[in-house]
Amino acid sequence: MDVKINKYWNNLSGTKKYPVILSKIEGPIQEIESMESNSNRFIILLCNSGHGLHRINSINYGIGPHHVHLVFPRQDHQMKLDVATEIYSISVDCSFSSVLSTSLKFSFSQYQDYPVIKLSPKSHANMLAEFEWVHLELSTGDPAWEIVRLRLMIVGEIINKEILRMFKQDKRRKNLLVSRFMQLLDQQFRAEKHTAFYAEKLSVTPSYLNMACKKILSLTATEVIQERVIEEAKKELNHGNLSIKEIGMNLGYADTSYFTRFFRLKTGMAPNRFRSEGH
Repeated sequence: MDVKINKYWNNLSGTKKYPVILSKIEGPIQEIESMESNSNRFIILLCNSGHGLHRINSINYGIGPHHVHLVFPRQDHQMKLDVATEIYSISVDCSFSSVLSTSLKFSFSQYQDYPVIKLSPKSHANMLAEFEWVHLELSTGDPAWEIVRLRLMIVGEIINKEILRMFKQDKRRKNLLVSRFMQLLDQQFRAEKHTAFYAEKLSVTPSYLNMACKKILSLTATEVIQERVIEEAKKELNHGNLSIKEIGMNLGYADTSYFTRFFRLKTGMAPNRFRSEGH
């Protein structure tokens, strides 16, 4: 059942009629190459060896040995792989994806914040063994779907175990990340007010930075940026002689009316009133 999907991707077992397909992807892939994608399929990619780049919804993630990459329904993804890179893929359609959603303990949105999982050597060996069992069952031509379902549930449990380990490490990481974000914000808030800018500088996704700030500060990164701008605006209104237009320009707002609306939205009053009342 070695059916070419494209020049890099071979079905090892299963056909497109099956709800579960196991495939193998091999490098090199010299340029970013679109992978076969089905909007209704959940894909688990297990890197056995090699390195590369995996772009999921326009965000780049490194590929390395013992990595698991999760691709969710309706996500676009492309790959660039080095020589001797070997990746196994299990693709599950919507009729069978409930097996994974049942075994995965967290919401899909939380897993989407961790699309790449670095497995421990033991977990990698265990997951590879489950992939091999799925391959053997699908290769019979008349698979027992209950066996496949149970094997996929074990794969889900391995993912859960590794995600929990990452969560524990992440608690320590978040404190450091938020500290670095606040330092960068102090340097850049006049010119840069988009979470994406800070996330890129800190090598994380905007959603992850928002999540870290929410956990530590009870505010999203976007709200922290806005609070920092308002804090500085209040300081300049109370302790300086600059006009509202000049203060807005200093804070990166070329349009005075836009700055005034933003300030009123966040404080409940216009800048002139705030200054006159001496808040």
